[in-house]
Amino acid sequence: AATEGTMIVIDAATFAEDVTIDKKGIVLVGTTDGEAMTTLNSVTIAADDVVLEGLKLTATNSVNIKEGDNVVIAECKLGGTASANNQSIVLVSAPISGLKVLGCEFFASNPNNNSHYRAILSDQVVTDVAIVGNVFKTDSATSVYIDSVKLSKIAGTITVENNTFDWPGDNFTLYMGSSSIAANTVINVIGNVFNTEAT
Repeated sequence: AATEGTMIVIDAATFAEDVTIDKKGIVLVGTTDGEAMTTLNSVTIAADDVVLEGLKLTATNSVNIKEGDNVVIAECKLGGTASANNQSIVLVSAPISGLKVLGCEFFASNPNNNSHYRAILSDQVVTDVAIVGNVFKTDSATSVYIDSVKLSKIAGTITVENNTFDWPGDNFTLYMGSSSIAANTVINVIGNVFNTEAT
């Protein structure tokens, strides 16, 4: 088992694995070899300062953050196929701060038009979140209720910047603070492209 602060570099191959990280400061780095890319099923995070970089994650629920501040998900390809209602590619299932999602590609495949298959979902309090430079796509029908990013309870500074949302038109592309917005919260939505009629 890895110790705190270890960087783990994984070969560019496909591994039918669900990985759990419960040590602080683990950096999990994928590699590429031609068209091959480090591919896993999913990652569950239960520690602070974890970094996922350059991975392809293919499970319906690709990343589950059960606990952990200052998590970074960077340059990853994320997404699977919805199999029921109320699923998400990245699920934040505990109050956290400092989450950064940077330069990732999300694809929410939804051939059966299940509702509420989201790219990023948190019903917990999230503080100081940066979602920057990502691409969000879905093949869901435009009539289906399928948010892209839903952060129900927010605090601190929430930045959504320079992302591209190829997302159906009859849904919430960004859905933030629907349950609570803490005092002095700052929301920055800057330089994004919303192609909301895409399917």
